[in-house]
Amino acid sequence: MSKEAKNRTLKKKTIQDTKPPTDEKGYLGLNITTGTNYGTVMEDKRADFTFPTSIATYQYMSQHPIIAASNNLLDILIGKVDWSFSVPDSATGKQKEANKMLNFFMNNMDHSWKSFINEVLSYKIFGFHVAEKVWKEVLPSESKKFAGKFGWKRLATRSQTTIQGWDFDEKGRYLKNIKQNLDLLTNIYNISISEDGLITLPTNKCLLFSYKQTRGNPEGHSPLKDCYQSWSYIKTLESYEAIGRAKQLGGVPVMGIDATWLAKAQSDSTSSEASVLDTLQTNMENLHAGEQTYMIIPLAYTDSGKSLFDFRLLGIDGGTTQDNTRDIIVGKQLEMMMIFLTDILRVGNENHGSFSLAESKQNLTSFGVENHLQFIVDVIQEQLVPQTLIYNGFNLPKEQHPKLTYSDLDQISEDSFSKLVQRIASVNMLPKTREVVDEILEKSGFKYRLSDGDIEKDNLFTANTLYPEIFSDNESGAGEGMKEGLPSGTGKSLGNNSEVNVENAE
Repeated sequence: MSKEAKNRTLKKKTIQDTKPPTDEKGYLGLNITTGTNYGTVMEDKRADFTFPTSIATYQYMSQHPIIAASNNLLDILIGKVDWSFSVPDSATGKQKEANKMLNFFMNNMDHSWKSFINEVLSYKIFGFHVAEKVWKEVLPSESKKFAGKFGWKRLATRSQTTIQGWDFDEKGRYLKNIKQNLDLLTNIYNISISEDGLITLPTNKCLLFSYKQTRGNPEGHSPLKDCYQSWSYIKTLESYEAIGRAKQLGGVPVMGIDATWLAKAQSDSTSSEASVLDTLQTNMENLHAGEQTYMIIPLAYTDSGKSLFDFRLLGIDGGTTQDNTRDIIVGKQLEMMMIFLTDILRVGNENHGSFSLAESKQNLTSFGVENHLQFIVDVIQEQLVPQTLIYNGFNLPKEQHPKLTYSDLDQISEDSFSKLVQRIASVNMLPKTREVVDEILEKSGFKYRLSDGDIEKDNLFTANTLYPEIFSDNESGAGEGMKEGLPSGTGKSLGNNSEVNVENAE
């Protein structure tokens, strides 16, 4: 080979080596047991958390008052927000058209959007939620503007108790189908199923909410799994506590039997003494269990006149560890609430605490709710929005897709908001524009808006000079002290007197 040919070959090889490899070598590594038509994830070695046994475990755990209260609090807070799709003001006409279409679909399903979100929140118990996308063609009677488009008839829940398993590709790298088992329902409903008795739900026809998903596990991670150890302790201790209370209140039934008579009963199982002993033992067990309210004891005596049988109800003498047990239970309850970030539920039920502590815990709870809201947004943004846009001819790049948004979770109080406006305005940092004034009016609860025509759009104004007929000159003097370099009020005295301003105590 000539020198030039060798150089060309070397150059070509060098260029090829600079290109990134496009093939996938590794595997997901999810531990899956493969069946005939579906697989089962075996990531957790505990039997209680092996699917589908885990579903029954979560159902049982979710009935505990602390877990139920934590879930209810999150459901209430998430249920307060309003949902809509939005695009930026700089969006193209096509983006705005797609945004209007998605909002129309959201508000014209067979069920409300909030009821759909309420169903989705079951992932907080089971770790995942499956909803099937049921499409419909919009009729002219529903909307002339969007007639012929394909919207959402329903985003229909598929109960976790009916999910049989997961159908992965042959290399276990991605999920293809979800297998649903309706064996318990086939005698009630006329349902068409496949030969193996399962319904196949393709993933592109479903919304799969897998909470805190790792290694592509479709089952997600239920918060109840993190509560399991504390819940197990509580369940055991509450059982012991109930038994202890029952014994303390009702006493323990005790029977004395003559030693000679008892020895004869135990030595000969066919004797009349053995038969009487067996009956007495059964009656004692029933009495202790509360299934029997009285005892019949034979009146029999020894040759010396001593009674053969003696019955007493013995109380609990001395102190008990009941209070210590309650302390442990309360501590474990707190652990479960901390997992949900809902330990604010304890505020007001204790002998200590403060407003500042309650406010900080409320902020932590808000962070937890925001996390759930953003998780829901991410799933819908990835699994529903792109497919809907493609079906309806909107070939927009991902960054131009309308975004699912939700309203503010925390509403600032009118008192705090008015103080904020006053303080910003006092140092001339509040822009006096139509939009700003309208926002202040809205957050203050007024229905009137300057956008109704009193002030032209985007016009910058001085309130008490250009529009005296709208804005009065009754301005607060709260900021005058700042102009003087003074720390409080509008006085003329010098010195650091900021402590006289009660607002500084907040």
